[in-house]
Amino acid sequence: MCFTYRACRERIVKTLYFLLKRRHLCFDHEHPVAKTVYKYGINVNFFILLININFIFFIFYKFVLLIFCAVCNVQIVHIMGPFVSKQIASVQFAYLTTKILKAHH
Repeated sequence: MCFTYRACRERIVKTLYFLLKRRHLCFDHEHPVAKTVYKYGINVNFFILLININFIFFIFYKFVLLIFCAVCNVQIVHIMGPFVSKQIASVQFAYLTTKILKAHH
């Protein structure tokens, strides 16, 4: 098995996408950087997430996101704790992660 930069990045993206579908993660549509990304499809080095999970898993998922940042050269600009309102944005998530995956190709 070959552990390349791209393979590792894709694995983490798939993991985050799974968490999003399970409603553990969601986007913050109101963040100004998020609005810019969605409107213009630019600035793929920004990855905007809300964390919407119970407190027990908050530290773990934050750790996962930090690993994602290190591997993918992505900056998290906004993280909120648990108990925020649920928003599901799988289309935007898939769009943004696809752009991230293609950013270095």
